[in-house]
Amino acid sequence: MISGQISDEQWRLIFNYLDGNGRVKPKDLGITPRCMSMLRHGNVKIGDSILCKLLEYLATRS
Repeated sequence: MISGQISDEQWRLIFNYLDGNGRVKPKDLGITPRCMSMLRHGNVKIGDSILCKLLEYLATRS
């Protein structure tokens, strides 16, 4: 379980960095545009699978 090792603030910083720079798209994370919007607005908490995809995307694109 990765989300227990990374605080909400840390995953939010990762998400905002990748989303704010237009680097990550919903299809890159395997989610719908609506789900991406909900993540942007903090309406849903990120799950382990999305967090893994964010970290993988960050590692391969940086």
